[in-house]
Amino acid sequence: MFFLLFNIFFSSCFILCVKWVQRHRKMDIVTVGSINYIAAAFCAVPGCVCSEFSPLAIHAIWTGATMGVCYFIAFFFLIFAVRWIGASNSAAVSRVSLVIPVCAGIGLWGEVPDFFQVLGIVTAFASLFLIGRSRTDPNPEIPGNTNENPAAQRWVLWVLGAFFLVCGTARLAQQACQQLCEGATDYPAFLLAAFCFAAVPSFAVLLWRYRGISRGELWVGVILGLTNILQSHYILRSLDLYDGFLVFTVTNTGGLIFTTGIAVFGFKERINRQSLVGIGLASLSIIFLQAPLGRFVFGNS
Repeated sequence: MFFLLFNIFFSSCFILCVKWVQRHRKMDIVTVGSINYIAAAFCAVPGCVCSEFSPLAIHAIWTGATMGVCYFIAFFFLIFAVRWIGASNSAAVSRVSLVIPVCAGIGLWGEVPDFFQVLGIVTAFASLFLIGRSRTDPNPEIPGNTNENPAAQRWVLWVLGAFFLVCGTARLAQQACQQLCEGATDYPAFLLAAFCFAAVPSFAVLLWRYRGISRGELWVGVILGLTNILQSHYILRSLDLYDGFLVFTVTNTGGLIFTTGIAVFGFKERINRQSLVGIGLASLSIIFLQAPLGRFVFGNS
């Protein structure tokens, strides 16, 4: 159970740290994010060197590379999402992307969804629609309001949709690793591949921008990298110990509640009624999508 709790804590800390850096205007969020992936790659090296690769390590490499590329791309969408709709709503979009692996199973492998999974898919998209039309954290640097500016609102919806798809693809790669690899034996190779593939373009971004890095940006980037690799490590270890439906339900709903609580009480985010309903639907969607738990909680269909 500690692995589940650790994942909830570290995955929530990542989004909340992005929120904190954006409010701390002396730091550049792109620089911090780039350092984060480079630091995570260095942290992944010792675990990979000390592990024994299995013959199926190739699966760990390509699934890890896929997740790493998605992580790098998703970070830039996350910057925009946190600035426009707040950390709580951004966490909901990230967590509800669990619907992507479910839809992939239906479309690619012919899985037949039950009543609760269909309800979860519908609820997920309803949640995304409501969240995309809300702003929770007024930012004086952003003129107007998405609800008052139709063009800006459409732009936000497109960005959130892309963020949702990239996060879902990363989750799909994570689940593919769990299915194809030799458990804990291959996880170090998976994490090294993931963060190396995120670190290379991050290093290129630092070179291209050609700006100085402050001591604060360096330290925060390293801390962010540690939270990044630890949350990935603990979700994989949890999948070794518990059924997937339990792991994804507990970590996603728990992480969403924890992030929302800290964002509201710690960062004073103001959640309007539309956002509150969207976050509530996101939580329900996560439960519905994990069909075995949905049947247990709400009865047999």
